[in-house]
Amino acid sequence: FDYEDQGTIRFFRTKNGVERTEFLMPHTKEALLFWRDHLDYNRRKQGILEPLTDRVICHIDGRPLERFYKSWWIACRIAGLKDFHFHDLRHTFTSLMLLRGAQLKVISEALGHASVAFTMDVYSHIIGGMQEDAMRLLDEVMPEGASRDFSVSLASSR
Repeated sequence: FDYEDQGTIRFFRTKNGVERTEFLMPHTKEALLFWRDHLDYNRRKQGILEPLTDRVICHIDGRPLERFYKSWWIACRIAGLKDFHFHDLRHTFTSLMLLRGAQLKVISEALGHASVAFTMDVYSHIIGGMQEDAMRLLDEVMPEGASRDFSVSLASSR
């Protein structure tokens, strides 16, 4: 991947072979750039002058971490998160974005899904619960008595 100045990150080798650009939260971009600078600094201290590879989570010489998932499990246990799989981050992201009202198309693109329909199928359990919340919100903005008057007119038209 490659960092871009606009707060995005571009992935060149994705699972389905499609180049993808992702937007980053500003503090995430800052943390990744800080870490890359830290790695570069330590590489230069050890006499490694070649540019850093496109990996962020790696050994100082750029090789991928062989035991990344073991490190993930240790970090989760330290944080008090038992049985929190790395892939669960995708589900957490999606759930939070849906609950905050992000557009489903935007979420689907961020996840790299081929279609919004696929995203809806996978996350229908969350979307279904949101429908009740949406109806409560609608009820709050309706003028006083409007929903009651509508139900009375429906009943009398039968």
